Parts: sequence; C-alpha cells; structure tokens
Amino acid sequence: MRKIIISVVWLILLNSCKSVPKLDTLNKDINKCVKGRTELVKKDFSLKEEFDLYQFYLTIEEILIKEKFLESKSKESYKNLFKEIESLSWDKKNETKYNDLLKSLDSLEYYNLTDWSFTILLAPFECNRFFIEKHNLKESKYFSDYYLLLFRVATKNEMTNWRLNNKLLESTPNREFSNIVYRASIISLFYENLKYYFLFKDKPSDVRGRDPN
Repeated sequence: MRKIIISVVWLILLNSCKSVPKLDTLNKDINKCVKGRTELVKKDFSLKEEFDLYQFYLTIEEILIKEKFLESKSKESYKNLFKEIESLSWDKKNETKYNDLLKSLDSLEYYNLTDWSFTILLAPFECNRFFIEKHNLKESKYFSDYYLLLFRVATKNEMTNWRLNNKLLESTPNREFSNIVYRASIISLFYENLKYYFLFKDKPSDVRGRDPN
C-alpha cells in the first residue's frame, strides 16, 4: 500500500513539473524584445543617455513603496493600489496625495517617452504577448487568460478600463509576479490611469472611460 501511495505522489509531482512552462528562455526573449524596442525609441529621439524601460518602472515602484502607496511588490498590494486609484472617480478624499504623486512621477527623467511613443508604452504588453504565443504557451492554463487580456487591454485601446485592468492583474501568474518582466505592464497601467484621471477629472465619467462594471 505504501509503495502505491509513493508511486501516486511521484506521478503527481512529475505531471506538475511537466505542466509548468520552462520560463527562463521566455523571460529572456521578452526582456530582449522590450530592450530592443527601447533602443528604437532612443534612436527616434536621438537620446545618447542610457534608458532602460524596466528600470524606469522599477523607479516608479520604489517611489510608490517609499511614499506608502504600495506596501510591497506583491500582487495583493497592487490590487489595493488599483482599488484606491479607481475610487478617485467617486471619492475625492485621496485626490491631493495622488496629484502630488503624479507631479513627482512626472519629474522623472524621460517620463514623457511613455506619452510620446506607443512603441515604449505598449512594449511590455506586446512583447509578453508575442513571445507567449511564439513559445506555444497562449493556450496553456498557466498563461491563457493572461495572454488574452494583454491583447484586449493593449490592442483594443482599453488601458483605462478598470474592469479589464483588474482582470489582467489577477491573471498575471502568481509565481512570476516577482519578475519586473510581468509587473511592468501593471505599473504602466497604474501610471497611465493616474495621468488620465487628472487629465479628465472634471469631465463626466463616460468621457473619462470609467467602466461601471
């Protein structure tokens, strides 16, 4: 009986190992893709200084943690952050501190590249999606929902749709959330929605693009 139990356990472990994608190559390909797109933008804007998009988003994240907007780099912390920024549409109590935060973020070097260049803005979405598909992982249980939401949010111009943003956050694989390759799109969504809110804060909610569902 004991031998049977051990055999069953080993089979479960073996199948689990097979079901988890080999991510090292995937992540390296995504990283290379994002850096390649960044280099194209550097040439377009004749930038001689180094610009690393991942480092830019990591700097934003460090500010969020330092200023107590984020408790940590965990998915749960980002869920709370998304809830609070979304609530600005109907509850103004945190508006001042988020306006101050936006001013701080907008003072970062090269912050305006994400406004001027969709190549930069969409890189974390399109590179992740492209290589998940190229590695034949778009239909895997691990990535299927995440892949579809990357496509919907980025290519359908729905970056200010909170319902979809929250779904993308939720579908980001838990084990990969510690990797900036996967957090970059989440930080990008937060930053873009923060800018979008203050740009349209005095307009009706339907103009701002807030999804009531």
